[in-house]
Amino acid sequence: MYLNANISLGLNLSDTSENTAVPNSISVVSFIGIFILCFYIIVYSTSTVGNFVVLYICHRSGRSAAFKPTRTGFFNRYIANLAIADLLFTQLTVFDAVYAILADWVFGAAMCKLQGFLVELCYSAAILTLIAISRERRKSISDLEMKSRIQRIKERKIFSIIAWIVAFVLCSPLLYAYNVVKTETENGISRCNNIAWLHIGRRIYYSITIVILFVFPLTIMIWTQLKIKRVLNAQVVANQQIAALTRARQKKASRMLSSVTLVFFVLWSPFILTRTLRYFAWYEGEIMWKLSQLLTLASSAANPFIYSFYSLHYRIFIKRLITCQCRRFMAKSENVPTSTAISLY
Repeated sequence: MYLNANISLGLNLSDTSENTAVPNSISVVSFIGIFILCFYIIVYSTSTVGNFVVLYICHRSGRSAAFKPTRTGFFNRYIANLAIADLLFTQLTVFDAVYAILADWVFGAAMCKLQGFLVELCYSAAILTLIAISRERRKSISDLEMKSRIQRIKERKIFSIIAWIVAFVLCSPLLYAYNVVKTETENGISRCNNIAWLHIGRRIYYSITIVILFVFPLTIMIWTQLKIKRVLNAQVVANQQIAALTRARQKKASRMLSSVTLVFFVLWSPFILTRTLRYFAWYEGEIMWKLSQLLTLASSAANPFIYSFYSLHYRIFIKRLITCQCRRFMAKSENVPTSTAISLY
């Protein structure tokens, strides 16, 4: 977060100012400040609970016999990868919340570097995972050769690891870029800023990463969706009933992928655009900058709702999860000794 003594709000996503003073700060007692706080609390809670549920379902769907009738491979390693990236990104914002409350970075230089690096790592891993999902969907629809479940699991594991390795390599320079700076005009308050490269270094680095991690993935995903649509329209199957069921299932999976991709790019585009404008000194305002940062957090909370909307299996998992927990609670209540139960009233 980029703050001043009035406790302004925003995420610590590659802060661009080299000055220790913060112009155009947003006070926490203003309408915008209150809106940002409320929005943050709601989105943080939603993202944390939603992604924890997704990870729990990914874990149970492959191991519990109760989920066997609905085990279709939907909740695979790719979905877990996205949930891990979203959940980690959400938890990293807690440091920013404390930064906002104290108006001072109290976590030290090492955590400043680590937090700035991990935030970008989560974004990079998520976008690379979306590319891997798009690749699998395209190949599963267009390839004539059917791969076994074991082969698909192996491929997902390999590409998931590759996504995190590539993201780590691309984001590792940020471990050098972030530094803690003591201000002279604000009683020695510490700031965690991305200032080591100065303006020219940031412009070069983020111009490269925008192409690799935004423009190129967006182009690949648009091309993938167009190819999937052409393949589905051109498919010919002898049995019309089987063809209708197959196309309906494939189109539903493709729509879910399109929705996840669209939401991701729509919610991250304002931040990418605003950050680029700030690097080249074409925009110096604060309100749009802070709001664009909040939208990136909202993207972490959106995916569980998309899964729920498009996947019947996800809804079944949620229902079974709630039902199982309620049954366990009722069973424990029935096993409480009578003397203890009476003492509660």
